[in-house]
Amino acid sequence: MDAMRQLIRDKAAERELSLAWLSRRIGRNTGYLYDYLHKKSPRNLPEHERRLLAEHLGISEDYLRPADHGVIADVRGATPAMPEEGERVDVEDIRDQRLRDSVRRELKAAKQGEAWLIRTPLIEAKYPPGTLVVVDLGQDAYENDYVLAEIWHGKEKSFVFRKYIPPNLVAAVVSAPGKRGYTVDRETVNIRGVILIGFR
Repeated sequence: MDAMRQLIRDKAAERELSLAWLSRRIGRNTGYLYDYLHKKSPRNLPEHERRLLAEHLGISEDYLRPADHGVIADVRGATPAMPEEGERVDVEDIRDQRLRDSVRRELKAAKQGEAWLIRTPLIEAKYPPGTLVVVDLGQDAYENDYVLAEIWHGKEKSFVFRKYIPPNLVAAVVSAPGKRGYTVDRETVNIRGVILIGFR
């Protein structure tokens, strides 16, 4: 079994989710994921199925992309760079006029604002994938704030969104409210700013 299939099996077992249940949740018959894992049929999961499966497993969709073997190694405990959990957005690139005006207004109210699009389900359910957030780089982080942080792996830097519970950044997985989150080593972290508001 390759690393990606093993990751799916391990994460499903960790969350006590059956392959049959997961198969139904992504819109397939009950034996679909069993065949994918053990018979390699289909060879690759379609994008919308990867996205749904990642949400139920509490991991980034990027971990389920066939070429991202380094990313898979990171989830399993090694130290390659993590995939980006979001991307900075230029306000002028926002197509919806009302949304653009709302984001522009919030950016103006912030001390030093940036707009970011959250791409992964790693942050708590308050800000699911596809949420456009305004981050204030000039605001200090306090307990229970949601923050944008830089994580360093050697010379590699990635951006993550986390809940700040001093002295740690904590990520709770969305579809398992009873599960404990995981922390990020504070010595490799630089909190860039605090999320002020999110737009869906």
